[in-house]
Amino acid sequence: MISMSLTRFISSTFSAGQFITCFLCSIILLLLLKWHLHAFGSVRGAARIILECCLSCLLVKMLIPINLPFQISIYDSRILGTIIYPLTIPFPRTAINCYTVFLIIWPIGILITVVIRIRRYMKLTRVIHKYTVAEECLDRNIAEALNKNFKSGYRICVIPAKISPAVTGFLHPTVILPENENNRMEDIGLIMRHESAHFYQRHLWFSLIMDVVGIIEWWNPIIPLLKKNSDLLMEYLADEEATENCTYDEKLHYACLLLDTEKLMHKKPVSGFPSASRKFSSRERSINACRIHHLMDDDQKVDGHKKMLLCALFCLLTFCSFIFVLEPDTIQMEIIRQQEQPTDGLIITEDNAYIKNTSDGYELYVDGNLFMTFSEKGDIPEDFQHLPMQD
Repeated sequence: MISMSLTRFISSTFSAGQFITCFLCSIILLLLLKWHLHAFGSVRGAARIILECCLSCLLVKMLIPINLPFQISIYDSRILGTIIYPLTIPFPRTAINCYTVFLIIWPIGILITVVIRIRRYMKLTRVIHKYTVAEECLDRNIAEALNKNFKSGYRICVIPAKISPAVTGFLHPTVILPENENNRMEDIGLIMRHESAHFYQRHLWFSLIMDVVGIIEWWNPIIPLLKKNSDLLMEYLADEEATENCTYDEKLHYACLLLDTEKLMHKKPVSGFPSASRKFSSRERSINACRIHHLMDDDQKVDGHKKMLLCALFCLLTFCSFIFVLEPDTIQMEIIRQQEQPTDGLIITEDNAYIKNTSDGYELYVDGNLFMTFSEKGDIPEDFQHLPMQD
């Protein structure tokens, strides 16, 4: 009885519909984000605020895959019911099924992922403490670029390795730079403008939310793709901020700086130093190629109608993800299965079946054996409404 009550509680709190809704939402969000990057690259003004708010709300929704009181369930037995129903069939002589096993493995996967992330964070913290440089010991060009682009309270970490410049920290920035004797003022200025854009546009906070979503939904294969595209969008925004009011030649120099940093990382890869939250250049050639193409494209024109449509779709997806939940109708599938197998299956009548009202819900007994459970009276199918009720 305890295991049955626990199974019912888990299944009602973390219904399969929440995971299905999150999965479908992540797919649609990925498609919208790809369209955003392909059609616009980035947007400004009110449209940018709307898109950032919708994207943040959608990610927060993915952090809470539980049934909320105001949500409306939409039941489907043809597609979702057919897919999920085999997972809800209990194992012999137990109330546990495949879905319950997933709900047990799910927090274990979260715990393992959290431990891995904590170890990486502790490693990054040790590296920062080890290679933090006092401001008076900094190269003059680096100190000048820092004071120009960052407010007080920053830290600088110079690592003797071939890494990409990066920034980390949520309240106070920590700028990570590779040890380099040729610190040209022009290059350092561009890098600092890029990293300060990441910090002051709250990209690090967004990356944190994205990482937490990846921890909660470690089972979702769409999340890594979603993270990759959202990272590319943030790089577009930082590149635009860093090269604002720059000439074509200056943008070309910025693009060469991206490629030079990429080549440097490939020339002598470093495995002992963890990456920071936001890096200046990526090790992936495709990411840098997209950034350079977006940077050098002077003919970008934002279609107002497409921008309005994109904002409307983001708002609609956000609204639907909070209000509606797609639930598989496994009860209807069980009825259909019994009807399709009248000889081998059970025949439920008033003579051999009854419904028992318990503190945890309602239980359907057939021939003295527990056959099915319902959380609320309204969940009992119409075909079973005529069965006798026992307290």
